[in-house]
Amino acid sequence: MLSGMPAVPVAFSASSVDFTVTLVDDKETCIHIKGEDVSLFDTVNGKCIERTTFDAAPDSWQDFVLTHRSAAPQGTEWSASSSLRADEATLEFQEAALLVGASVTVVGELHRGVDGQLSLRPWQGDSARWRAKKLREPWRTSWERGDEKGRSAPDILKQKVFISDDEQLLSTKDPEVEGKLRECASGLGNLLG
Repeated sequence: MLSGMPAVPVAFSASSVDFTVTLVDDKETCIHIKGEDVSLFDTVNGKCIERTTFDAAPDSWQDFVLTHRSAAPQGTEWSASSSLRADEATLEFQEAALLVGASVTVVGELHRGVDGQLSLRPWQGDSARWRAKKLREPWRTSWERGDEKGRSAPDILKQKVFISDDEQLLSTKDPEVEGKLRECASGLGNLLG
């Protein structure tokens, strides 16, 4: 933090691949997810954070910064690589990834294709019914139920499928679980990992 203001990213890049998840209690049920639809939150096992100066960072991290520069804050320009190497300021390098084989919690809307294939997409259903958990025939997807009275989910849920590898979210004994899921739904959670 700089004088109470959040730090501006010097470099940023995101990439994704489509993947499949299975249910904990039914490994035969496969649910397909488009990688571009995913936003990670409360990442635990797939998170790496290191703080170091640019010059002390591994060559691959330096290459990343130079190759994936973010837009400079308005009215300023980014330093040249030689200036970065001479600067003793500490940079924070972060990486968030969803690791193969991880147990995850997913928040989205389940769809069934005409071929029977299941996929998870950003939520488009009725948020009031979702929050109240009073769904008629909860096994039906939203397009099978139809949209009632034009009500919809909060905008943040419509943007992405949210996924966390925090195994505490799967535990019903943890008192923080409801709060973390509520944060995710309201858009206040740590959505970048």
